[in-house]
Amino acid sequence: MADNTLPASTRGRWLERRFALYSRGSTLRTECLAGVTGFLAAAYLLVVIPGLLAVGGMDKGAVTTGTILVFVAGTLLMAFYANLPFIVGPGIGGSVLVGVTLAGSEGIGWQIGLGIACWSGILFFLLTKFGLREVVTRSVPQSIKLGLTASIGLFVAVLGFRNAGLCWRMRKPTP
Repeated sequence: MADNTLPASTRGRWLERRFALYSRGSTLRTECLAGVTGFLAAAYLLVVIPGLLAVGGMDKGAVTTGTILVFVAGTLLMAFYANLPFIVGPGIGGSVLVGVTLAGSEGIGWQIGLGIACWSGILFFLLTKFGLREVVTRSVPQSIKLGLTASIGLFVAVLGFRNAGLCWRMRKPTP
């Protein structure tokens, strides 16, 4: 009986050497289906993130292009450098912070908001590099972690409801 676990084609041998698909019990078809599923699950971000950053005055076309490039670069780095099947791209939290909160509501320019985001990324990289990120993460109580997660989700939901016209902010009564 023939061993059908490894394909005979050159492409199959390269895939096996690079990603160990077949030895991990996967197939090219399964991985392609997983990739399409992951893309469909994250595709809304290609619309939401540029919309959030455009609130702060950034050019929506440029931000859309940048968002796509970051998703492609991050995902390819994760696939070929770390050999992990993760979609990597900009997050909604940072986009809300820069586009809506800092540039939109607070009147701080989006350029300064992007600078803050860049420096926070550098800080988190250094914290991770020197093993301090885990110390900081463990020092925050679980109740605060859960509360922050829920509050960020509710904040993003309210922004979506406002943009859809389903709710609005009440104006302060004039005395």
